[in-house]
Amino acid sequence: MIARVLRWVLVFWGAGCLAAPPALPPRPNTALNESVIFIPNPALGSELETTVFKPDGPGPFPLLLLNHGKAFGDPRQQERTRYPVAVREFVRRGYVVVLPMRGGFARSTGPYVGDGCNITANGLAQARDVRAALDYAVTLPYVDRERIVVAGQSHGGLATLAF
Repeated sequence: MIARVLRWVLVFWGAGCLAAPPALPPRPNTALNESVIFIPNPALGSELETTVFKPDGPGPFPLLLLNHGKAFGDPRQQERTRYPVAVREFVRRGYVVVLPMRGGFARSTGPYVGDGCNITANGLAQARDVRAALDYAVTLPYVDRERIVVAGQSHGGLATLAF
């Protein structure tokens, strides 16, 4: 009996040793001038992990503020969203793309706002992070503050509509 238990322990331990190491963050896409910054949200005392993509040159360029969706599970475990195909097309057309991770997602600080089944409250709470990201983005010297698009995918669409 002890030998059988020991064999299972070794099998499980061995399987754990063969598991893949945690994934490294993706390399910045130099063709899209990708950078990662942390935008302060003074209203909530948090910082939003934000990916910025920009065309070559000094600008000013129109801005796309793109809001991410929510993957299943713990928002803190969600990786920084990049949407490479959509981003590439907007940058190619001359847009700066700012993609903030809202509070509680990825490496953004602050709590994730769930609000249970109250969709209105959830959207409005998420919109505070959208506002902070937009307020910061228009201060960037290469952003044209007169030409702005705010869009979102899935849960980011809710935050965008609430905004």
